[in-house]
Amino acid sequence: MTPDRPERKNPRLRGWDYGAGGTYFVTFCTSAHRPVLSSIRRGDPCGRPPLVLTPLGECVAEAIALTGVRVEHQVIMPNHVHLLLTLERAATRAAPTGAGTQAAARIVPADGQTRVAAR
Repeated sequence: MTPDRPERKNPRLRGWDYGAGGTYFVTFCTSAHRPVLSSIRRGDPCGRPPLVLTPLGECVAEAIALTGVRVEHQVIMPNHVHLLLTLERAATRAAPTGAGTQAAARIVPADGQTRVAAR
């Protein structure tokens, strides 16, 4: 570990067979927690604030659709994304293609610059 990054504990449940499939709650954040994926507008009468995706947030939504796994529900917040994913048993599902990850990497490159790929 580098001195500027704390050592993290392993988030995986000991003894769980992750190849057996199941439903998982996944959250990932933007670099430096920058609010670049959506914006929250004034709430409706029921108190739910509507989220408006930015162009980058729309690209993330498209990349999620390319993952090849069943997305039960997704919420794209300004600086993070929540996904409820269902994976089939490893023996019956196709090998992951990484298409969603590759699409996201084209949208948000490692240099940290926020830009949207031309289509």
